[in-house]
Amino acid sequence: MNGQRFLLVLLLTCALVAAGCGRPTTTTTTTTSTTAAGSGAAGGAGPGSGAAIQESGGATSAATGAPPARTLSTAYLAKEFQGVVVIHPQQIMKSDLYGLATKLMAQADAERSPENFFEERLGAVIDVRTIDEAVLAGGNLPGGGVPRPILGLTFRLNKPYDREAILEKIGANELIDVGAHKVYANDEAAVYFPDDKTIVVANVGFDSDPAAEVPGQINKPVDVLRSMLAPPSSTALTEALKTFDTSKDVAAIGVVDAQLRTQFGPQAQGFLQLFGLQKLAQANSVAVHIDASGETMLSVNIDVGDAQAAAELVMRGTELIRDFSKRESLQANVGETLPASGDSSADAIQLLVDFAAGHKLEAVGSSVVLKFSRPTDLTARIERIAAPLVAKAGKEAKLGKNLRYIGIALQNHHDLLNGLPAPAIMSADGKPLLSWRVAILPFLEQGPLYEEFKKDEPWDSEHNKKLISRMPAVFACGISPEEGKSNTLAIVGGESVWDFGSTGRLIPFGVVVDGLSNTAMVVQVAEDRAVPWTKPEDFQINADDVAAGLGLKDEETFVVLFCDASVHFLSKRTKTDTLKAIFTRAGEEPINLDDLK
Repeated sequence: MNGQRFLLVLLLTCALVAAGCGRPTTTTTTTTSTTAAGSGAAGGAGPGSGAAIQESGGATSAATGAPPARTLSTAYLAKEFQGVVVIHPQQIMKSDLYGLATKLMAQADAERSPENFFEERLGAVIDVRTIDEAVLAGGNLPGGGVPRPILGLTFRLNKPYDREAILEKIGANELIDVGAHKVYANDEAAVYFPDDKTIVVANVGFDSDPAAEVPGQINKPVDVLRSMLAPPSSTALTEALKTFDTSKDVAAIGVVDAQLRTQFGPQAQGFLQLFGLQKLAQANSVAVHIDASGETMLSVNIDVGDAQAAAELVMRGTELIRDFSKRESLQANVGETLPASGDSSADAIQLLVDFAAGHKLEAVGSSVVLKFSRPTDLTARIERIAAPLVAKAGKEAKLGKNLRYIGIALQNHHDLLNGLPAPAIMSADGKPLLSWRVAILPFLEQGPLYEEFKKDEPWDSEHNKKLISRMPAVFACGISPEEGKSNTLAIVGGESVWDFGSTGRLIPFGVVVDGLSNTAMVVQVAEDRAVPWTKPEDFQINADDVAAGLGLKDEETFVVLFCDASVHFLSKRTKTDTLKAIFTRAGEEPINLDDLK
């Protein structure tokens, strides 16, 4: 990912989550009840299933001294969990910055929206608009000296879900009795359906060795779910949750127990020491709130267990924030991720300066509390900064779709005719007449146009040259199609994929020894390298200057279609050896994917 795309992702993430994720939440909430409806074979009331969200019972927050507006039920929190993230999508989706994210994503790609972005990651089986609350909990099991994470996810919905679709997506088809509960499980996940609006999923983040499994311990996802369904235990996490406000758009809390401190403490100590913050390694808990609708957008509370240590950390933290938030420091540290446009770059730096200026860092008892307020006109400023990035992303989305369409056409040609087309339609005596672009017209839903060509005549014959002006727009990669010229060229010569078909024979994928996903077959070339689309002329590999002529003149990247129909935007600064490796079909060179970004 290049710097501009990184910043666009950062801005969209800010708009979706961190910077504008909600409306003011009321301080009084109703208890969400859980019924037995829809429980069926896999139902049965889970632990605490009658109270997913709880009103404050009078307990006070250690950080503020005020009662939390809303606390989280301990239902489905395994005793092994050490942290929880609570997300409220309905609050997020009402925000002005979520609306901005929707607008920006639509401008970047008309077929994209935040909703389908998240639905893709939920397997298209849960509509994100039906999720009232998502609770992600996790922990790290002791032993082995390596991370052994376990995860639990609880969705609380406002509409019934499609159980069969979820089971099909997860592939959890084994029905297992867990105490009084029936759960579905496989080696990848375990899922429990307390009612028709609640879904509980468990997973493990490590490979389990059946021969090393210990009865009674967590070895598989179903073991995590068994612990989640057990009666709630009093742990450091559940005690912390009693005074932790989960009413904000995003609320997260984690506790550091002796096991975590032993396993990761030395590494954390060494890293923090680089910044003079080594006393943070003695933290007992970390709590984060994100809420753009109030005065404070972001709040972080770290309990280090000692008031003196907290005071010292505040002094050091103040110095670090002051130094980092200087304009020249920001330019040096994040300048490469900013848009090339001078105005957008200056606006982005100023926004970061203002964001840092709005911070408040203080010691509250044994806690270090850091808060950031919302900068003035945040939404408008993000939109202004994102404008050139969105325009660029929109252009790249269109180019990517065109090349992907060509890639699918080439693959269909291969599947139907047992090979890719030759670089040219040849005459009986072996002379190239028409481009491969003509040969794939039937696979681009351009069959009638294909039939109009005289295949035994050259591209510039009296008859065939009349068809140049009817070039399908898909062959114009960032240039106007009106002149009938294409800058979407096959890579020929130099042991490329197309070089195999230079005599007119079809090209089976079997000759691509390096792998379809590692081998390029079509590239975008500069405007002055474009050719009449019917002409059998393509991008000839120049061993002395492989990148010569690639990409539009004013762009930093060029577009490449690989044999698996994937599309990549490569930097014009891509290493020569890397280009040679991906342009050839059987060099067996190692390819560093980072060099392709």
